[in-house]
Amino acid sequence: MYALLGGILCLVVFHQAYTGYQRRRLHAHIPAVGSDNVLSSYFTAMKYWMRANDIIHEGYRKHKGSIFKIPQFTGWLFIASGDELVEELRNADENVLSSAAALVDLLQTDYTIGRSVRENLYHIHVLRTTLNKNLASILPDAIDEIAAAFKDELDAKLGDGEWTPLAVTDLFTRIICRVSNRSFVGLPLCRIPDYCTTVESFAQNVVLGGTFLNCFPDFLRPAVASVVNTTGGNLRKMMHYTGPVVDERKRLIEEHGEDYPGKPVDMLSWIIDNAPHNEHYSTENLVRRVLTVNFVALHSTSLSFVHALYSLAARQQYIMPLREELEQHLGKEPATWTKDSFNPCWKLDSFLKESQRLNGLGAFSLLRKTMRPYTFRDGTWLPEGVIVTASQTASHTDSEHFTNADTFDGFRFFRARERAAQTEAVEYTQEHLEDQGSEDWQYRLTSTSPHYLAFGGGRHVCPGRFYAALELKCMLSFLLLNYDVRMKDAGVRPPDVWIGPTSLPSSSAKVEFRRRT
Repeated sequence: MYALLGGILCLVVFHQAYTGYQRRRLHAHIPAVGSDNVLSSYFTAMKYWMRANDIIHEGYRKHKGSIFKIPQFTGWLFIASGDELVEELRNADENVLSSAAALVDLLQTDYTIGRSVRENLYHIHVLRTTLNKNLASILPDAIDEIAAAFKDELDAKLGDGEWTPLAVTDLFTRIICRVSNRSFVGLPLCRIPDYCTTVESFAQNVVLGGTFLNCFPDFLRPAVASVVNTTGGNLRKMMHYTGPVVDERKRLIEEHGEDYPGKPVDMLSWIIDNAPHNEHYSTENLVRRVLTVNFVALHSTSLSFVHALYSLAARQQYIMPLREELEQHLGKEPATWTKDSFNPCWKLDSFLKESQRLNGLGAFSLLRKTMRPYTFRDGTWLPEGVIVTASQTASHTDSEHFTNADTFDGFRFFRARERAAQTEAVEYTQEHLEDQGSEDWQYRLTSTSPHYLAFGGGRHVCPGRFYAALELKCMLSFLLLNYDVRMKDAGVRPPDVWIGPTSLPSSSAKVEFRRRT
């Protein structure tokens, strides 16, 4: 047995080294961070795993305006820098520089999520169109769930009038899981703890499974995946909870049509409505699609919220101005909040945007795979089958893009937006607020540009960003109006934790909470 495992390991190492050497010859003309040598590049790859952001910034400083490469244990990663190349990456044809193919490679989705999801991405259309059209309709239930979840998860831990220190990463992951799934599958599923644990662990298992499978060459992955199935248990549990709900809704559609009386307005209904009536319409594949939507939405939103919470708790000077704005435009009673009432809350919008600028979810955005050899407009040629991306952390801290780029300025975009609005002489009209061509659009939380990449950009801009932004605003507003917050270590924002190119808020830091009276 040990001899067999040793033989397989030797085969994997030899295969990776040989293919790495062959492919390196195709891109020897592109500058590397660290050594370009086959063996010594692994030392840079080790440094990259421990402090990726430093390695990326080194490359950005030396090669800004061009493409450079960074060694990883599984191959080379190519990074496009400078507005022109990033804009080209944002808007490239999917048949040439593919976002979907890059995600399939990164997460090994055929094995971790399921081949049926890759074969038909209809849920993206649901997120981009149906969800965004129904934000006003689903908001009251989401706000109701926020109030209930804060009561269950936070209030139960707080003393009367006393400051209580709490670790917040798991706490707000649970709260946001409940709130998101109130919009995805409704009551009572969103309040079942084991249901929430299942969708939370699915997202983690997809990432871990994809990382593990990428350590093996293509020809070994099916065998490895058949032995190490990281998400199969999540799907079985999800079938237990969600399968009967799916079956019942399908039955009602068959008996009464798509617009049956009492039909829930939620993501599950929209997924069923938009699923092709073939194998994608099976209960298992519909349940798998709900898991996929949770994977896309859950952890990105919860981690973004914790990042913003740390910045708020460490910077007390923002609390009163934000509260005053919320009381003016929202009022203190969440039941009266509407989607439109958040539109004039420009300080809140700016604070969240600045949080994502300086404390995002990782180093990269605009992940693409070359589907055939491709030459960028600056003449840089990339072979087929490589991953090319842009660095959001480097762009977001570039002094050519932002004044005092390394400094957190929560109202940076509020001031810029006010100046733009004054130039246009506009008021808080709904028509203006929805106008993506207006001068102030670039300063809004949901906007994108070649140097602001928190939501990606171009043809593959995050389709659920309007829902995510509204959810974050509701959460932070409810927190500000109902609780006092501060860091246990007064005024100190805990440093982010980097694992390779992924940035996470500290899981050990504690925020102190006190219920407002």
